[in-house]
Amino acid sequence: MELSVTELNIIRKELEKNEVTLTLLRDDLLDHLCCDIELRMMSDMKFEAAMEAAIGELAPEGLYEIQNQTNQLLYSTKFIPMKKLTYAIGLISSMMMGTGWIMNMLHMPGAGSLANVGIGTFGLIGFVVFFIPMFVISKFKGSPPMPQYEKIKIILGMLSGIITSTGLLFKILHMPGANLLLLTGTILFVFGFLPMLFFGMYKKSVA
Repeated sequence: MELSVTELNIIRKELEKNEVTLTLLRDDLLDHLCCDIELRMMSDMKFEAAMEAAIGELAPEGLYEIQNQTNQLLYSTKFIPMKKLTYAIGLISSMMMGTGWIMNMLHMPGAGSLANVGIGTFGLIGFVVFFIPMFVISKFKGSPPMPQYEKIKIILGMLSGIITSTGLLFKILHMPGANLLLLTGTILFVFGFLPMLFFGMYKKSVA
C-alpha cells in the first residue's frame, strides 16, 4: 500500500513541527517512516494510528532528539579524528597506487619492482585492508538511522570493493585465483550494489 500525497505532506509537516532541519536526516527519516507506516497500514491500521506508532517506535523521546544525537555523532571529538584518519589513509594509499602505475607506464628505472611489489602494491593493500573497512565503520557510526536497503547497499559496496581490489593485487603479484576474484567482485558490484543504489535513489525521488 502506497501513501497518498496528502499523507506524505502530513509526515513532512510532522518532521518540520519537530524542527528536524538537517536535509539528509529529514529525507532519511521521511523514507523510514513512509516504509514503516505502509507496512502497518497493510495490517488494517489507520494512517493516523500507524504514523503515531511508527514515530513512537523510531523516536520515543521525539524526532528532534534524533537530530541532536546525529549532531553529536557528526561533530563529537570521538568521530572527527577517526574520519580524518580514514580519509588520510584513503588519500595516501590512492596516491601510492597512482605513483606505482605511473612509473610502470613511463617505464622508469626500477618501475617494475616499485609498481608490482613496492609502492603500488602497498598502496593497494592499505586501501583494501584499512581504508574501505574504516570508511564503512564511520558511515554506520556517524550517520542517522538508515533504511535496511541503505545498510545492504553499503555492505555490498564494501564487499565488492574489497574482493575486486584483492583480485587486482593477486593479478599484480601473479597469484592464482585473480580472475575469479575480479569476476566475483564485478558481479557483486553490478548485480548487488548498483541495483540497491538506484533503488535508494528511486525511493527518495518518489518520497
